Amino acid sequence: MVYRETDRPSLVKLINILARDADECESAVVSTGSSLAKRNFVRALFAWIEAISYLMRQHVLKELRKEELTEESIPKLLAASERSYRVDEKGDVVELPLRTKTSNSLLFSLRTFAEVVAFPVTVGTGNWRAYTRALKIRDRITHPKSPDDLELTEADLEAVREAKGMIIAYLQIFGSPALISHVNEKRQEAKAKGIEMKLTFTEEDLMRFGIE
Repeated sequence: MVYRETDRPSLVKLINILARDADECESAVVSTGSSLAKRNFVRALFAWIEAISYLMRQHVLKELRKEELTEESIPKLLAASERSYRVDEKGDVVELPLRTKTSNSLLFSLRTFAEVVAFPVTVGTGNWRAYTRALKIRDRITHPKSPDDLELTEADLEAVREAKGMIIAYLQIFGSPALISHVNEKRQEAKAKGIEMKLTFTEEDLMRFGIE
């Protein structure tokens, strides 16, 4: 799919629709507590996350296309456009869809988008581990092997809500140049003292970003 800047309002509208879906499904979990409501919430939330991930990649593509292509930037551009290539038996270059794990795709989207807004994303925090746990829960109910796979515990839902909080928190930061500047300033001050500062959202932080 070729992305055009005119597509952006449509993508933002899509994300807003999916966000409302996730909120309504989460409200249904609270009001009914049914297994179906829980599964619908998980599915709706990840549809929203994947739409955000796609929008980030499109923004990265737009910025990369402004620059002169280099051997270093071409692989990133191809990954953002979800394309790969091979040479077929006729010696022709053939385009192939890029096959990437969902977690890897989101991490690529976050990190490359963060580069555009000059804010490094650190891997391996408790927040990211929570996201990967939540993704496994989504995969389990999407590709069930037994009736037990469809059941979601309160701990499962908490992991999914934490993933939601992580994404919202990053969006809040990415949308605030002043906050990015402040965090990077503190990061540089710490680096000058030989301290590596990493951004990790505490439980209190996540509560402010939608975890209750």
